[in-house]
Amino acid sequence: YWRLFGPNGQLVTWRNHTYYDAGPFSAPLDGTYVLAVEGRYYNTGANAYGFNLRPVVDDTAALTLNTRVDATIAGPGQVDRYTFTLNSERLLYLDTFTNRSDIRYYLDGPNGERIGWQYFSNSDLNQDGAAFLARPGDWTLVIYGDGEANGAYSFRLLDLGDPAVATAV
Repeated sequence: YWRLFGPNGQLVTWRNHTYYDAGPFSAPLDGTYVLAVEGRYYNTGANAYGFNLRPVVDDTAALTLNTRVDATIAGPGQVDRYTFTLNSERLLYLDTFTNRSDIRYYLDGPNGERIGWQYFSNSDLNQDGAAFLARPGDWTLVIYGDGEANGAYSFRLLDLGDPAVATAV
């Protein structure tokens, strides 16, 4: 087990298996943090372990429908967010130009709905890709890598109701 405690003694994050990546977490306060590494009660021997803390800076950008985006997950744990607003209901389709099974996406919409949870390799015209009806409101397209995954990706979010897109696709 391991646990990370903040300057005021509060628990910041933890894992009950040391062989899993904890993923990103925030260290909201200035000061000294304590990392506690504990063995199981029946494990009386010494064990080797290591850890690596990496700063992660997420990116957020406005997204224009029907426009190609070429971007990069700069490092493990980074998340890219693309925001857009729909004034009316739209039939949308994520068209990917990247065949990566280690980079995922999902869309968060108004009223807490979540669409996607797909790998880039499973969207588009592959096995699980599909158009979806998106309600009016604020949306965020979230793109992230699994585990240590990072690197380039490309996509465009198409409005299939747009006559220019319907004739071009």
